[in-house]
Amino acid sequence: MQSFLVKTENFSGPMEKLLELVEERKMDITALNLAEVTTDFLDYTRYLETLPREKGGEISRTIADFVVVAAKLLLVKSKYLLPELPLSKEEEIEIKDLEIRLKIYQEFKTSAVSFLSVWNSSNRSFSRELFQNRPPLFFPPEKITILDLLASVKNLSETTFNEIKEENMPRPKAFSIQEKIVELLERIKSVSSVRFRDIIENKKKGEIIALFLAVLHLIRDHFVFVNQGENFSDIEIKEKKKST
Repeated sequence: MQSFLVKTENFSGPMEKLLELVEERKMDITALNLAEVTTDFLDYTRYLETLPREKGGEISRTIADFVVVAAKLLLVKSKYLLPELPLSKEEEIEIKDLEIRLKIYQEFKTSAVSFLSVWNSSNRSFSRELFQNRPPLFFPPEKITILDLLASVKNLSETTFNEIKEENMPRPKAFSIQEKIVELLERIKSVSSVRFRDIIENKKKGEIIALFLAVLHLIRDHFVFVNQGENFSDIEIKEKKKST
């Protein structure tokens, strides 16, 4: 049995291992070559089953994934060992699907290496060779005119406006300061005094601002007077009695 090194803290999945076995033999990804590595893949799966399960189920879940792929590989190998073995349409699709999935995985893995190389480099910009290492510039088609650009911007604006209807856009509720002045006056007359904290309780920010401005208007017009014991303490609002 071939020996394997398993890194449980960064566990690789079955497609990673299958690709590794194929690439070790420098083979192309074909159904025939997948049949060639089936035995090694099964040996690796059996080895996983001998590992301790103290990783919170991580290894157990991975083994289940390996078993699924192993079953497909056995199907592949059976086909090439017994050419006359009849396979259902679903089984034929499974064999082809495994081959395609492994090719896609290989492309992603190769691309990941390239992206990592670019990411770790100091230069992460991309350009056509014609504009490489040149300052940014606007390079319009030869026959374009300012009217063409204006028409394009207008068309883009109209398209955006039609896609996002103004009446469908969420808007914060508007609060009238005049309405809040009337509301405050009615409340103060009924209870003679009120605390600002009680007025704004459970109110949203926009309404709190409107209420505060309403209080300032009432102070300015001498309808109420306020008392605040110390900085940042609650404000008491009282009706200002008219002198006779």
